Amino acid sequence: MNEKEACEKFAPICHEFDNNHSILAIVTLTLKADQNEFKRFLAEQDIALLSTIEVTDQFFISITKSQFLSVSHYPDVRLIQADKFNPR
Repeated sequence: MNEKEACEKFAPICHEFDNNHSILAIVTLTLKADQNEFKRFLAEQDIALLSTIEVTDQFFISITKSQFLSVSHYPDVRLIQADKFNPR
């Protein structure tokens, strides 16, 4: 998935980015996703995991646009949205 495809799939968050800053985002995984594997992926990508809600398979993260593109490639990501309650 390239930037254009990622921005089409997750359009609302794609427009939140300024190339030089990070935003707070909520990532929702599919029901079959391995949460521990996703946490390892975030650590490998140097993405700050701020909090998790395991019951709903949601992760609060701080990401830049390039990190967003990386997360958008993860196969079990169902939704990426900006955290409107705690914007940076």
